[in-house]
Amino acid sequence: ICHGEAYRLRPAPRHLTSFYLHLSAGGALGGLFVAVGAPLLFNDYFELHLGYWLLAYLFASLALLQRDRAVILGAAAGTALALVTLPLLHVGPQVGSGGLARLKLYAGTVRSFYGEYWMWTAAVLLLGALCLPGLRRKDRAWSPRFALFPLGLTAVFGAVLFFQATSGRDNLLDASRNFYGTLKVRSYGDPGTISHNFVLSHGVTTHGLQFSRP
Repeated sequence: ICHGEAYRLRPAPRHLTSFYLHLSAGGALGGLFVAVGAPLLFNDYFELHLGYWLLAYLFASLALLQRDRAVILGAAAGTALALVTLPLLHVGPQVGSGGLARLKLYAGTVRSFYGEYWMWTAAVLLLGALCLPGLRRKDRAWSPRFALFPLGLTAVFGAVLFFQATSGRDNLLDASRNFYGTLKVRSYGDPGTISHNFVLSHGVTTHGLQFSRP
């Protein structure tokens, strides 16, 4: 809220100077946090997950401040598009020579993708179903029920990002981070066997491997 007027997604011309100033300041602060703050606070690239969640939270706050059906409809349309296009990220452009092969691969990817993430998908669809009756009202009046969708979507999104950030750490023995990246030591194989080894990796690059037995 500024001078009794609500900000829209596209600022008025008289607010452009302030808009670009805040945009530049946000970029500078974000870069400073990633370069200096994140290596001191985290031992992995958690700021990406945190940034995505904060962006979703800010969008939910904007929806509540604006009290505008268009913002909620935009979130619903974006969510529906994401549910359709997310499996496409797992389909490479080089697979198959024709559209039929890619369509079959996409169908199989959809089944495996949503078979793994069915719980999160069901939560998102339930949130959309709770808001649908109000969005179909002809008087286009604001309903507090609309706030359930962006707030619930933020909670689901945050939970997904949390599980993604904390997954794959079963065999992790040590992790550290500095200005140049992340260092991780993982254990592979059964302890006590001749194949048991430790691997040092920097990001996705393996920098060393040591067997536990001579």
